[in-house]
Amino acid sequence: MCEASACDSALPWWPVELDEAELEAVSAFYDELEAEPCALDETAARRADAMIAAAMQRHLGEIMDGAVLSHYCHLLNGWGDAMWRGHRLAEGLASFCRGDADGHPYLVQYDRDGDFHPGQTLAYAVMAGVDPDAPVAGLGCSLRALYEHSRTLQTDEGAELGHLLFALAHLGVDVSTRFAVPGGHTDVAGLMERAIEGHHHGHFRVCRKVHLTEGICAAAAMIPGLESHRAQAQAFLDGQLDLMLLLALALERGRDPEHAAERVAPGGIVHALRQTLAVADHFEDHVFLAGHYIELAVFAGGMGYEISPHHRDAMVRIANAIDQAIPTWLPRSPFAEQFLFYGHYRRALTLLPGFLRAYPQPWAPSPAERAAFTVDFDALAADEVARTLAPLETPARAWSGAFTTAPAKTMRPEFAAVVDAFAALAPAELAPRGFRSHFRHIRPAAWPFALHYELLDYDGHAQAFTLEIHLESDAVRPLRETLAALLEPVRARFPERYVDWEPHWGRERGRLRVAMHEETPP
Repeated sequence: MCEASACDSALPWWPVELDEAELEAVSAFYDELEAEPCALDETAARRADAMIAAAMQRHLGEIMDGAVLSHYCHLLNGWGDAMWRGHRLAEGLASFCRGDADGHPYLVQYDRDGDFHPGQTLAYAVMAGVDPDAPVAGLGCSLRALYEHSRTLQTDEGAELGHLLFALAHLGVDVSTRFAVPGGHTDVAGLMERAIEGHHHGHFRVCRKVHLTEGICAAAAMIPGLESHRAQAQAFLDGQLDLMLLLALALERGRDPEHAAERVAPGGIVHALRQTLAVADHFEDHVFLAGHYIELAVFAGGMGYEISPHHRDAMVRIANAIDQAIPTWLPRSPFAEQFLFYGHYRRALTLLPGFLRAYPQPWAPSPAERAAFTVDFDALAADEVARTLAPLETPARAWSGAFTTAPAKTMRPEFAAVVDAFAALAPAELAPRGFRSHFRHIRPAAWPFALHYELLDYDGHAQAFTLEIHLESDAVRPLRETLAALLEPVRARFPERYVDWEPHWGRERGRLRVAMHEETPP
């Protein structure tokens, strides 16, 4: 388990090294922060908020059609328990749940068909101000009850436990609450030890450990019995917020139109800082980091952790930079593919004013204050969305050379023709769903998400297109033998095609597929 020094002492955490030029630039930036305190550009912030909400209105249908739970819960994180087509978003959680032996719904943890990271959906619902004790329509219980039956984690990697600890802290769980992990059980105190060890030594795959820092801070501040870890939580937070300073510096130095080209080019200070932060020059990467760092600082500040004046000012500069750039860059962004980043940023942006009004005093947003950003998509008219997303009459010249956008993944024309041909023949309930460039789901309304047909494009393979039936969760595993028995009848139906049953696909769940040459008429 955790070494005593890692668990009991406030070890510093700083995972990068700066070269001499970066150190000089950071030192100069500290002087700027002390000499030039800045205020939030509230006009730019309101416009950025409205643009992110309007962009989601345009894309929500296609995102919902192809959503897995890890995407679905990000909708709660960025747009709240929103109204859409007469229903709240949280009502859709029922379609991702399974029933235990007693009929209680639960979510599989650490699974592609459940919570991708343990507690992720609950954490994002809490961040969005959703009442964990209110019954969820369609679910038959509250979020608290759902997670009381979702305590098999399937991982004990500390770096994966941030979302869970954040959620548990806000639920007010007892430190002795038990969870099943690989090889046995542990309690919340054991999860905390694993998380601290994972912060020191574990991987960075989960959002640069920001959610891990968030969870450790919340647990140490809010769960009785874990107070001894508070100093270590502050040390982790300090390291993350020092990394945030690097992002603020990169944005400040990249916005000057007279010098942006040289600073962004290899050898320039912005390029060096981006390499240190492990971000590309894509605007969306900067939105990702900005949202996560500001969100962390706001929640941690509300728990009474120290946020220095330098860090507070860096938050404002980052927000001003991103907000002022959004009208130029969001319309160019492949929003449906990048919406998770924009959602985290909107969550942070809409909490920042409350943090700033209270600073330096702690501001712990109430559930109602957290929920105030919730969007009513049914009330957003198309003409209002169009006006909100219309380009500015005078584009922000300061950002012209600062970024690129993430490349949009477009559907190959050959595959688009297949999808269009199917859509023209199919009844309404079998309309192709989703927005990814290489596949479309076809799923009758009564089927669970994990059981569906798919059209797929294997670009570059001789058998380019496939028609498949997928079993993507244990809940539909009992259909394996049914699909296996269909192999020969399907082969008889397609005598000139490659047909196969893959019993080991998808964690031994299986899929049946028919492959077509690219020359096959749509």
